[in-house]
Amino acid sequence: MLSLIAPPTLTLEEETQRAHLFHGVVWAIVPIAVAFLALVAMNQPETISRAAAAAVFVIVLGVVVLRLNRRRTRLAAIVFATGLISLMTALAITSGGGMRSPGATMYFVIVVMTGLLLGERAAAVTAVVCAILCFGLVMAESFGLLLPGIQYKSTTLWWLSCLYMSIVVVLMRLPRLVVRNAIRYARFELLERIRTEQELLEKQKLLQTMIEETPAAVAMFDTQMRYIAYSGRWLIDYRLGNRNLKGLSHYEVFPEIGEDWKLIHKRCMAGATDSREEAPFPRADGTQDVLRWVVQPWQKGNGEIGGILMLTEVITDRIRAQEERRSLRDQLQQAQKMDALGTLASGIAHDFNNLLAIIATNAESGCMETSSGAAARNYFEEIKNASSRANELVRQILLFSRKQDSERSTISVLPIVMDALALLRATLPDVEFRTALGSAVPGVTANANQVYQILVNLGTNAGQAMPAGGVLTLTLDHIHTTKGEVAACGELHAGEYVCISMQDTGIGMTRATMDRAFEPFFTTRGIEGTGLGLSVVHRLVKDHGGAITIESEVGKGSTFRVYFPVVRADAIDPAPPLADGAARGNGEQILYIDDEERLAHALKRLLGILGYRCTVYSDPQIAVDAFRANPDQFDAVIADITMRGLSGIDVAKELRAIRPRIPLALTSGRASQETLDLASSLGFNVWLEKPATVEKLCHTLDLLLQKPVTQSRD
Repeated sequence: MLSLIAPPTLTLEEETQRAHLFHGVVWAIVPIAVAFLALVAMNQPETISRAAAAAVFVIVLGVVVLRLNRRRTRLAAIVFATGLISLMTALAITSGGGMRSPGATMYFVIVVMTGLLLGERAAAVTAVVCAILCFGLVMAESFGLLLPGIQYKSTTLWWLSCLYMSIVVVLMRLPRLVVRNAIRYARFELLERIRTEQELLEKQKLLQTMIEETPAAVAMFDTQMRYIAYSGRWLIDYRLGNRNLKGLSHYEVFPEIGEDWKLIHKRCMAGATDSREEAPFPRADGTQDVLRWVVQPWQKGNGEIGGILMLTEVITDRIRAQEERRSLRDQLQQAQKMDALGTLASGIAHDFNNLLAIIATNAESGCMETSSGAAARNYFEEIKNASSRANELVRQILLFSRKQDSERSTISVLPIVMDALALLRATLPDVEFRTALGSAVPGVTANANQVYQILVNLGTNAGQAMPAGGVLTLTLDHIHTTKGEVAACGELHAGEYVCISMQDTGIGMTRATMDRAFEPFFTTRGIEGTGLGLSVVHRLVKDHGGAITIESEVGKGSTFRVYFPVVRADAIDPAPPLADGAARGNGEQILYIDDEERLAHALKRLLGILGYRCTVYSDPQIAVDAFRANPDQFDAVIADITMRGLSGIDVAKELRAIRPRIPLALTSGRASQETLDLASSLGFNVWLEKPATVEKLCHTLDLLLQKPVTQSRD
């Protein structure tokens, strides 16, 4: 019950004010009615029962409507008016007075109260109800349906009149309270609106400041795509300088904006949100950037869309950096793959060279044991030539794997061009070859294998540029460069050069492709290309002190020109002597140590044919022990540098420790410059490359048996 004393508080301020008014009316009317009913009962004892019942009804009605008022004020007022009307009607019937009953006058008060609490329409409805009830009382009295009437004393009527007037006085205060509450509520609403507008203004200023000062490119537009606010970064990213954009149309600032962007703006104006992580953005100057952007609508306070907000970021540099990192990663993976291939090539080179050495050595032995006119001699010669070509192939593999340093000498380019041309004709059957090869071309200082690789790479590249076939023209010439040609090339010096030109009728190259043609790992063939062919050519040409140029036109083909500096004609290395002219031995005892037993025995047979005696060992430790037992029985020693157990250098050290002046040569199919330098620093200066020809073998033995051991290797 105590909770009914405090006025209720509802969700809305207006409802709370109405509930407070009704709360006050109930608390005023109920005590007044109970008090006056008690006075009436005391003044006229025969009405005690009716007065008590009426007082209890009023109290219960008051409690009920006070509870209802805490949730639904309008319903509580309706219940209160209905209860009072019912009470007055019951009193008019039971008192027997009908319309002459004092309670009938209360209808007027109830109508006034209903109008003040619930409005004009509710008052009209209440008046109609009361009129109908009054008419019913009149009819009941006419037909004698009412009980005998009570004769009220004048004082009783006076008390009842005071009750009605008190209620009217209370009700007359309602308009004043309503007006006062309305004024208070209006003042509150006005202050709240002013405060809200100030907060909104402050938020707008804060938002504008945040947009202008944010490090991102942000712009705020109205529904007509006019600028409301924008950040400084927006001006920088879109190259607008210090231009004032407020009020300007976005399409006026950027007239080059296409219809696709306008459709995005229109869609976002309708409430959608759109974004892209990477999108091209063409500039008015023809350049193109990459943007990351978000476009979304912004709403006014009433929920309506006021325009769109654009957040963009120029990520061109980031995308380029990602592409560069991706390219570097791919290059690293490619380099690791190439390194793995090189390691594999280096690993198998030793065993492969041993097999080639066995084949070549036996072929040499066969050639020497057959007459020059015999048919078998031709077979052995073919085996020797094939072994020589296989040996060159191994040398190229080792050079590719960077496990062997290239040796250069003064050579003629013409035979190499002919060899490369023969290979290209076999591998490019759909290509027509045309040549213009000068016969009086001077020599150059170069590595024959690398020049061969340059020609093959260029020819293969030309063939790939002509997938449907075409014409490949190869020329070899001796030229004198002028100052103008030197200036045009930028990599030549004025002087004499051997020029190799390779011209195709393929698809040609754009300027952008030509600018990157020699970059490592750059390819126009997708995943099928390695991007190494032309880069290797460029590196090899530069290493030889030469230059390479490109001329190309899309759809008409390309021309590559390679320039090598010439040397004197008399400086060309003479061809090695034929096997038939090789020097022969006189029974000298040779110790040959190699863990490849078949190769050792093949070389033993060859040395026997050449007039030498040979003792071979496949176990280096046993060979050292045999040498220690009788070191003077051997005239020279040849040891393989790569063996299981002891290496050739370790064997050489032990043999020199036993017999310091023993002539000794090291042999191998693979050896880096570091290994050769180490052997030279230890005094082992004679080197025999595997597989060795008869000429090289005899030349090595001549060095060992006829010259001091400090003589430089061949």
